[in-house]
Amino acid sequence: MKHSRFIGASRSVLLVPLVIAPVVMLEASINCTAQSARSAAKTENSNPRTEQSAPTRAIQPAPAKAAATADLSRAASSSVPDGHRYVLYKNEPFKYSIEYAADLLIPYKNYKGTEGITLDGVDKQTFMCLGAEVPLHFDDGHVLSLDEVYRNTMGEGGKVLKTEKGKDWFVVSMAGTANDPRYTYVKVIFGRSRTEPLVMKSFRFTYPAAKHAAYQSMIGRMSDSFCNSK
Repeated sequence: MKHSRFIGASRSVLLVPLVIAPVVMLEASINCTAQSARSAAKTENSNPRTEQSAPTRAIQPAPAKAAATADLSRAASSSVPDGHRYVLYKNEPFKYSIEYAADLLIPYKNYKGTEGITLDGVDKQTFMCLGAEVPLHFDDGHVLSLDEVYRNTMGEGGKVLKTEKGKDWFVVSMAGTANDPRYTYVKVIFGRSRTEPLVMKSFRFTYPAAKHAAYQSMIGRMSDSFCNSK
């Protein structure tokens, strides 16, 4: 299995898919339990949200998008108050799922792999990466821990706007840097895969700073839905 360098890892650990998009090189890095999902979904300046269940309907993926990944599922689609249309991506090998805004994000056409999926924003400035990897065992017997991934993410360089951490998950929201002024929201969960007892799964959403306030509801919805599946 091919890997790419994980965010800020000090041991050169290769963990999640690497996607090269126009203008930028974007690295995917990113459990929600019933108790942790609500707190992970809150964002730094948002007011408490009241979730509403919306009717769902089965839809079929467009042929071009279906080719992006064999694991892409559009089993659910719904209209929600923030105006975005959400669909479900479910990764069976690594046992996780997420709802993402399909009107804003489309599968990256050149992406190949079973670990996750990369999506391009229609504005060409917004990106989303999903990935998973079995935490690597080093020669000295060390196994990468959630705490290490958390510290590495916090040390990426951007100003930390929000951080939350649970037993098997964490969220970090960061402002941009001089080299890349876009904001970044990262959620990491640990859980199992189809064949492994411990796997790291990550969701990274990068977007223009000017859209920070407008995207809070959407980020909360996606973060809420990003969790381990059975």
